[in-house]
Amino acid sequence: MGRQPLLLRRHRASRRLDLAKRDGNEDDVLGRETHAAIERARDDGDLLRQSTAVSNMGSLMGALAAERDDIAAGVPTGGTLDAEAYVLVAQRQGACAIAVQDATVAVDEARAAYEQHILANPTRYAQKYGPPKMITGDERLTLRAQGAARQARYKEQGPVRVEDTNEHMELLGKMQAKHLADGRKRESLARQGIDSATLLPDVVPVHRVDLGQLFRVDYSVEAPPDEERTLWPTQEEAHDQATRWREILGRPRHAVRAAKAARGGVLNVQVHSNDDDLFCVQYKNKYRGKSRYVREPGTGGSYYYDWDAALQLKADYEKSNKDASWFVSAAEVRAVGKANQEAGRAKGRASQKRKRET
Repeated sequence: MGRQPLLLRRHRASRRLDLAKRDGNEDDVLGRETHAAIERARDDGDLLRQSTAVSNMGSLMGALAAERDDIAAGVPTGGTLDAEAYVLVAQRQGACAIAVQDATVAVDEARAAYEQHILANPTRYAQKYGPPKMITGDERLTLRAQGAARQARYKEQGPVRVEDTNEHMELLGKMQAKHLADGRKRESLARQGIDSATLLPDVVPVHRVDLGQLFRVDYSVEAPPDEERTLWPTQEEAHDQATRWREILGRPRHAVRAAKAARGGVLNVQVHSNDDDLFCVQYKNKYRGKSRYVREPGTGGSYYYDWDAALQLKADYEKSNKDASWFVSAAEVRAVGKANQEAGRAKGRASQKRKRET
């Protein structure tokens, strides 16, 4: 349950009365509050509030007299601290002490009923890391006992050193998991509605609720001295900043990416490797996690082409019905790639054997 203002006022009044009892001026505190309540009501011309303030003190005097009689008769009593706190709160609010007591006791009863409910039924428990989870009443009591034990240990020993326990490693793991989850969430918000294939090299999208979609230079690109990594409204401006930084530091961008940037970039045309100048036409499905390569129907052989042939294949596919006959599974492409690698190794071994024979 949430924080209740009535219970907070009673708690503060009780602590104030505790300090007054320690200093021996409890009557002065109640008298000053009563006189202040009467003066405020008199300034407003409210006779009802004046009589209410007087009656609050009268009811408290009656409770104190009844307590003295019980003590003299040997009857156990719980004290009148709560009654004094209710009067203190009522005088400050200009209300009836009995009404304040009834409202506060009703909150106590509601809290007691809620306590019985959460101990008898599985309910949600707010964790320090991660979303809330459902726990039983026994689990809740166990968690409370563990918390009380930690507080007692802290009160007795103070802060526990890292060398004395492995608890810090568990907390570190939870914090790292939370930070990673937050980072993934921010990254997914930043890339929402943006095709990663259209992003220019060295550019990373940044999601800002107040400023909209922004872009910045990737942290893999080192910034020259006296330069700041600022946010840009377009990725072209961020790309220009990254290019200027690379020229200043003399660190050229990846050759294949630079060639792609020089050509203006083509969607779904991927480079084969860094050593050759071959490309494949590949359409990715981000939601299903699968990729499909494109090949002219009825043809065989490799799925990698030179730049012009890859562009022509992409254009032919875009003009076609885009049915399943154009698609080749990634497993088949990998199998062909392995076969080509094995053929290259066999050719190399045969060449080495001929050299040894000669």
